[in-house]
Amino acid sequence: MNYQTEFDTWVASFHGSDTCGSATVSHDAPATISCPQEVTVTFTLIDECGNFDEKIATFTAEDTLGTVEETENHITVFPNPTSGSIVVDGLLGDGYLELYTASGRLVLNRAIENNLQIELNLNSGLYFAKIKQDNSIAIRKIIVK
Repeated sequence: MNYQTEFDTWVASFHGSDTCGSATVSHDAPATISCPQEVTVTFTLIDECGNFDEKIATFTAEDTLGTVEETENHITVFPNPTSGSIVVDGLLGDGYLELYTASGRLVLNRAIENNLQIELNLNSGLYFAKIKQDNSIAIRKIIVK
């Protein structure tokens, strides 16, 4: 994945218009980014009359499913395949769930607790669950019918 190209496209996508002549957008984005990195950028829109508006946005580059070493073998996700909800078992406290499509697009992220039902509301297909707890990670395949 080319994070730099995605970042450049994201920065260039910010634009605006105004009723007081033409408007220009400036930003304080760095020229390059790396992975993993979270970049907060301030965008400023200024029109010909001197009016301005600022917006702050964050871009996150992370290796979502790359070569993360799994450290939690005792975590299970059921039922699998599922018709619409799952339960995560084996958490030793609160955790965090990130659910990705097979192409790596994040479709769900939320805090989770052990043995509580999680509604998915997803299309049929193969997904990857990245379950985080403290400094440990478990990755599980999930099939939605």
